[in-house]
Amino acid sequence: MSWVIGILLVLVLLPNAITGLLVLAGRLAVPPHGRFVEAGGGRIHYRDVGDGPALVLIHGAGAQMRSLTATLEDRLKDRFRVVSLDRPGMGYSDSQAEGDRGLDRQAEILLEAIDRIGVERPVLVGHSLGGAISLAMAARAAPGRLAGLALIAPLTRHLERLPGPFRPLVIPSAARRRALSYTLAAPTSMVRGPETLRRIFAPETAPDWFAVQGGGLLAARPRMFRTMSEEATHGTDELLRVMEGYTSMSLPVAILYGREDAVLDAGEHGERTAAEIPGARIDLVEGGHMLPVTQPDLTADWIADRAAEITAEIAAR
Repeated sequence: MSWVIGILLVLVLLPNAITGLLVLAGRLAVPPHGRFVEAGGGRIHYRDVGDGPALVLIHGAGAQMRSLTATLEDRLKDRFRVVSLDRPGMGYSDSQAEGDRGLDRQAEILLEAIDRIGVERPVLVGHSLGGAISLAMAARAAPGRLAGLALIAPLTRHLERLPGPFRPLVIPSAARRRALSYTLAAPTSMVRGPETLRRIFAPETAPDWFAVQGGGLLAARPRMFRTMSEEATHGTDELLRVMEGYTSMSLPVAILYGREDAVLDAGEHGERTAAEIPGARIDLVEGGHMLPVTQPDLTADWIADRAAEITAEIAAR
C-alpha cells in the first residue's frame, strides 16, 4: 500500500510543484512594471506615460497590459498620455471577489481606477474582450466622462458559444477551478500553449518575444487561470444589455478589424455593430485578431488618427 500512497502523492504534488516553478519563472521574467491604485476593493496595476490627450488601453481575454504596451506604448506616448491597465484579476491587478468578472462590474472598477489615477475624458482603446468592457464602460459612464472609443478586434455581440481556444476554460464549479489552478492548469498550458497561440494569432504568427515582452508567461499564475475561467464561464450575457444601447449611443466610436480574424467574425462584431451605432466608423485591414502585436505600426497610426478625429469632433460640438 505504501507504493500506492507514494504514487498518489507524486500525482498530487508534481503538478503543484510545476505550477510553483512556472509562477516563479513568470514573476522573474515578467515583473510588475507599473504602479498600483485602489479600486473595487483591490489594487489595479497600471502604467501612465506620455503627455497629451488621454488614451486608456484595455487588454483582452487571457492577457494583461503588456499585450498592448509592448508594441503600442512607445509608438503613442510622444503624442498622447497613455494609461494602460491590468484588468481585475489579470496580470498584477488583485483578484477581486467572486462575481466581479462580469462586464458591468469590471467596467465599474476600471472607471473608478481611471478616476483615481486622474484621467480626464479619455479615448478608450479596447482590444477583443477589452472592447466589450470599453462598451460597458461607455454604457455606465456619466455623459462627458469619456471622449470616445477606438476598438480593435472587439467582442461586441453576445456569443452563444465561445471561440474554440477559450471553451476549455468554461468550468462552472468554483471549487474545481481553484483546484485546477494550483495543479493541472499550468502544466496543461505548457503543452497546449503553442497551439492556443497559433489559433489566436492565425493567420498571422505569434512572435517569439511574446511570452516575455507580451507577458504570456503570467498566464500560468493560478489567479489568472481562475479569472480567465470565471470570465469564460460567465459568458457574454451582459452584452445583450449593452447591445440594446448601440442605436442610441452618442459617443464617437471607431472599430478596426482584420478581415481574416480567426477568433471573432469581422462582419458580425465589426461591420454589423458599426452599422448600428450612429456615426461609427469601421476600418477593415488584412490580418488576424492580434493586430496590436502583428501590425503595431498600422495599429498605432490608426489609434492616433481616430483619437485625433474624436478630439476634433468633440471640440466642434
